[in-house]
Amino acid sequence: MNSNSVSPLKEIEIAIQRLPNGGGLPLPAYASDGAAGMDVVAAETLTIRPGTRHAVATGFAMAIPAGYEVQVRGSRSSMASPASTPRARSTAIIAARSK
Repeated sequence: MNSNSVSPLKEIEIAIQRLPNGGGLPLPAYASDGAAGMDVVAAETLTIRPGTRHAVATGFAMAIPAGYEVQVRGSRSSMASPASTPRARSTAIIAARSK
Protein backbone atom coordinates (compact mmCIF):
# COMPACT_ATOMS: atom_id res chain seq x y z
CA MET A 1 0.00 0.00 0.00
CA ASN A 2 1.49 3.35 -0.96
CA SER A 3 1.09 6.46 1.19
CA ASN A 4 -1.22 8.07 -1.38
CA SER A 5 -3.92 5.45 -0.74
CA VAL A 6 -4.01 5.90 3.06
CA SER A 7 -6.87 8.07 4.23
CA PRO A 8 -6.67 10.06 7.47
CA LEU A 9 -8.60 8.79 10.47
CA LYS A 10 -12.12 10.10 10.72
CA GLU A 11 -12.56 12.42 13.70
CA ILE A 12 -15.32 11.25 16.05
CA GLU A 13 -17.01 12.88 19.00
CA ILE A 14 -17.31 10.99 22.29
CA ALA A 15 -19.58 12.37 25.00
CA ILE A 16 -18.16 12.00 28.52
CA GLN A 17 -20.06 12.48 31.77
CA ARG A 18 -18.08 12.96 34.96
CA LEU A 19 -19.57 10.89 37.78
CA PRO A 20 -19.74 11.95 41.45
CA ASN A 21 -16.71 9.79 42.35
CA GLY A 22 -14.62 11.36 39.55
CA GLY A 23 -14.31 14.91 40.85
CA GLY A 24 -10.75 16.13 40.43
CA LEU A 25 -9.59 13.12 38.39
CA PRO A 26 -8.10 13.68 34.94
CA LEU A 27 -10.15 12.60 31.94
CA PRO A 28 -8.64 9.97 29.61
CA ALA A 29 -5.59 11.42 27.86
CA TYR A 30 -2.58 10.39 25.78
CA ALA A 31 0.44 10.22 28.10
CA SER A 32 2.98 10.87 25.33
CA ASP A 33 3.31 11.70 21.65
CA GLY A 34 2.77 8.59 19.55
CA ALA A 35 0.88 6.73 22.30
CA ALA A 36 -1.49 4.11 20.88
CA GLY A 37 -4.15 4.63 23.53
CA MET A 38 -5.26 6.93 26.31
CA ASP A 39 -4.48 6.41 29.98
CA VAL A 40 -7.34 6.19 32.47
CA VAL A 41 -6.90 6.53 36.23
CA ALA A 42 -8.88 4.64 38.86
CA ALA A 43 -11.39 6.49 41.03
CA GLU A 44 -10.69 4.14 43.91
CA THR A 45 -7.73 2.61 45.71
CA LEU A 46 -7.70 -1.17 45.70
CA THR A 47 -5.59 -4.28 45.48
CA ILE A 48 -6.71 -6.99 43.11
CA ARG A 49 -5.49 -10.36 44.33
CA PRO A 50 -4.25 -13.00 41.88
CA GLY A 51 -7.09 -14.99 40.38
CA THR A 52 -9.76 -12.44 41.29
CA ARG A 53 -11.68 -9.83 39.29
CA HIS A 54 -12.96 -6.39 40.14
CA ALA A 55 -14.73 -3.70 38.12
CA VAL A 56 -12.59 -0.60 38.73
CA ALA A 57 -14.41 2.73 38.90
CA THR A 58 -13.03 5.42 36.58
CA GLY A 59 -15.15 8.36 37.67
CA PHE A 60 -16.69 8.94 34.23
CA ALA A 61 -19.15 7.43 31.77
CA MET A 62 -18.87 7.67 27.99
CA ALA A 63 -21.21 7.34 25.04
CA ILE A 64 -19.48 5.15 22.49
CA PRO A 65 -20.57 5.96 18.91
CA ALA A 66 -22.20 3.17 16.88
CA GLY A 67 -19.59 1.10 15.04
CA TYR A 68 -16.82 1.76 17.60
CA GLU A 69 -15.51 0.03 20.70
CA VAL A 70 -13.37 0.86 23.71
CA GLN A 71 -10.67 -1.55 24.85
CA VAL A 72 -9.57 -1.62 28.48
CA ARG A 73 -6.20 -3.27 29.03
CA GLY A 74 -5.27 -4.90 32.31
CA SER A 75 -1.66 -3.76 32.48
CA ARG A 76 1.10 -1.83 30.81
CA SER A 77 4.58 -3.27 30.65
CA SER A 78 6.07 0.13 31.51
CA MET A 79 4.07 0.15 34.76
CA ALA A 80 4.98 -3.36 35.92
CA SER A 81 7.17 -3.59 38.98
CA PRO A 82 9.52 -6.52 39.60
CA ALA A 83 7.26 -7.72 42.43
CA SER A 84 4.24 -7.90 40.14
CA THR A 85 5.90 -9.43 37.08
CA PRO A 86 4.64 -11.42 35.30
CA ARG A 87 1.32 -9.62 35.19
CA ALA A 88 -1.78 -11.10 33.72
CA ARG A 89 -2.68 -9.36 30.50
CA SER A 90 -6.33 -9.04 29.70
CA THR A 91 -8.49 -6.91 27.47
CA ALA A 92 -12.11 -5.97 28.01
CA ILE A 93 -14.08 -4.84 24.96
CA ILE A 94 -16.91 -2.35 25.48
CA ALA A 95 -19.00 -1.88 22.32
CA ALA A 96 -21.45 0.89 21.47
CA ARG A 97 -24.39 -1.46 22.06
CA SER A 98 -23.23 -2.19 25.66
CA LYS A 99 -25.17 -0.47 28.39
